[in-house]
Amino acid sequence: MLTLQFFKQGALSIFELTPNLKHFLKVSTINSKCHPLSTSSSLSFRYETMAQPPNKRVLVKLLKNGAFESAHFTQCLVDELSPGCADGVCSCVVDLDGASLLISPPQTDKHLVKLKHPPFCPFHALTKEEIARLPEEINNRGMDCGAAVILESGNGHILLIRRAEHLRTFPGIWVPAGGHIEPDETSVFPPKLSLGQPKRHHAVVYLHARLKPEFTSTSLEVKVNMDPEEVGACAWFDRSKVKAIVASREDEGNKDEGDSSDIPELFSALIIDKNKQQVAGQLEFADLLKTAREDKDQRGRVSTGTKFALEEWLTLT
Repeated sequence: MLTLQFFKQGALSIFELTPNLKHFLKVSTINSKCHPLSTSSSLSFRYETMAQPPNKRVLVKLLKNGAFESAHFTQCLVDELSPGCADGVCSCVVDLDGASLLISPPQTDKHLVKLKHPPFCPFHALTKEEIARLPEEINNRGMDCGAAVILESGNGHILLIRRAEHLRTFPGIWVPAGGHIEPDETSVFPPKLSLGQPKRHHAVVYLHARLKPEFTSTSLEVKVNMDPEEVGACAWFDRSKVKAIVASREDEGNKDEGDSSDIPELFSALIIDKNKQQVAGQLEFADLLKTAREDKDQRGRVSTGTKFALEEWLTLT
């Protein structure tokens, strides 16, 4: 877990509540996809207090034949909502109702949320034979929901954290501050079928929260407290660095190289050292540009869903 000490001050006093305050959602299986929802007034970065009742799973339900039904573990939401979708992106309506994340097709009088999965989405590629080989407890567990915060400082920088190297899932991967559906669970792992059978399928909600101008990335750095059991590093990224991260596309044959002259060799971060102490340091920016599609050693890359949410964030201003 990562905490910011000023969160103890009380909910909305630190946020700039403007019409531009937006949110995103990302669906993931042992793979991933994306959407939006509303900002949370609960300011802990643990998922339990952001989007779900304590000790309860939040399950995804799809609108079918006028009623919401629990989504099946092996369903690809993009395929379900937009059959034949070529680019892996579609729109939907999303609502949170108690312990259920309700997803329905686009409606003219509703706010639409973008839903996305990567080209290598396992559930898009899963065959009937592979589904039949899934263990019963996995096949029948349904589709869970998770949450993450795209936290924007008062000076327009975005906070990302690097998961600890010893974690079982996504070790060393950069993600927004957020949490899990259930204790010790993660949203998508492995990220593609070639790395193993799916074990979890989640819809991950990305929430955007912008802090008031006085809460700059510099002033907040001294307030960060990382848990070495969960976090290996954290850093604030300005708009130019976010653009470079987003440009490292996951689409096969569609990698945007961008302007390499704008890409720094190093970036500043707070790092957990070998003694589990929090220290200032620098890390290689090139690691952030690794992709799940191309790179065998994926430690240090930014997760696919995070890139989608950051791409959406760039459209806000």
